[in-house]
Amino acid sequence: MEVARRQKNVIWTFSIGLPIGIALAFFQHSEKFFPDCLRFAAFVTAITLLYFISKLAAALRKSEFLYIFASLVPFVGMFALMDLIIKAGNMLRDKGIKVGPMRARMSDFEKIQQDGSCEAAQKSP
Repeated sequence: MEVARRQKNVIWTFSIGLPIGIALAFFQHSEKFFPDCLRFAAFVTAITLLYFISKLAAALRKSEFLYIFASLVPFVGMFALMDLIIKAGNMLRDKGIKVGPMRARMSDFEKIQQDGSCEAAQKSP
């Protein structure tokens, strides 16, 4: 359950940060107040993403330092992030939990907690 929660956090934080980064690239030379807000939002999103990456790596029992360091290196960070998300999805699938493009469904976890088995999540529509 911890892996699914952390995977969801990483994916959603990245999904929020990507448009902020794109907007910042377009408006970086503007002299208005808007780029300052974007810079602050990008900074907060980046720090939050690093926090969630470390928590997901810890939940997967992988090196937190390695993934945080790789995330700070341009272009390498994208591959490290994809690797971490794919490993989390594979771990959840191995436990019998359906994983969609954005995350595992929390309703599957409720069924597992009620029934005590992963077969309940596999039978869900």
